[in-house]
Amino acid sequence: RDLRRVAVPIALQSFIASSLQLVDSLMVGSLGEAELAAVGVSLQIYFVYWMVVFGFSSGCSTFMTQFWGAGDVDQIRKTAGFNVTVCMAAAMIFFIPATFFPEAVLGIFTNIPETIEMGKGFVVLIAPCFLFSAYSVPMQIALRTTQQTKIPLYISIVTFSTNTILCYTFVFGKFGAPQLGVEGAATATLIARGVEALLVTYMIFGRKNII
Repeated sequence: RDLRRVAVPIALQSFIASSLQLVDSLMVGSLGEAELAAVGVSLQIYFVYWMVVFGFSSGCSTFMTQFWGAGDVDQIRKTAGFNVTVCMAAAMIFFIPATFFPEAVLGIFTNIPETIEMGKGFVVLIAPCFLFSAYSVPMQIALRTTQQTKIPLYISIVTFSTNTILCYTFVFGKFGAPQLGVEGAATATLIARGVEALLVTYMIFGRKNII
């Protein structure tokens, strides 16, 4: 029963978090093959970054779990802070090229000029997501290691819902919004990641949950 109480929310949260970018691809895919290719290639850099951040944070979670078992909350906070610092440094490595040299970044994954031209705006818009994730991913993992597994799940549900609604709104120009296409998907993702970071901050510092 205890395993189910902890493991099920973690599994659901991981599934929802990994499905966030799928929404962008599905909605943009209806615009055409060129748009779908541009988004797919543009998301590759975020996928690489996500693996780096998630992998390092998962390693830190091993230590935080041990500290939680020992009742050492102070060490959990120090480890979480160290995790955020390293992830933020990694985020800058991805953020700077994505912001100032999007064509060069896309050139790593494709040599099709049309795809690069269409995808560079997407890359620039999602670049701040590197910084948001460098904070939200480590802190959500810290919540999970302290058995507060439902909080990250609820945050992921809100983030996923926000991204889905805004993606539909901006990609297709619904509810009076301009039709932005590929860049609309990036705008939705950027706002959703910002909302995620704000919710993490509120739940940890506003509600004073243990970390």
